[in-house]
Amino acid sequence: MNLGGPEVIILLFVAGVVAVWAFFDAALRPGHQWRAADQSKGLWLIIIAATWFCGLGLVGGLVYLFAVRPKLKAAAG
Repeated sequence: MNLGGPEVIILLFVAGVVAVWAFFDAALRPGHQWRAADQSKGLWLIIIAATWFCGLGLVGGLVYLFAVRPKLKAAAG
């Protein structure tokens, strides 16, 4: 598969949107949800931000959105 300029720009845009969405979703969740889900809010914010800065924002964002966010939603009731 050969990615040209427009495809790379779209991929980077999507990765950035996913990372920003995951970061703000994590940041805005109250602490009691994190404690009930036995997760660390600070750690996940660092993971999402670090993967974004390393160019892997899509990976960090997707892991949060599909592995951690459902636990937080379940803890919310």
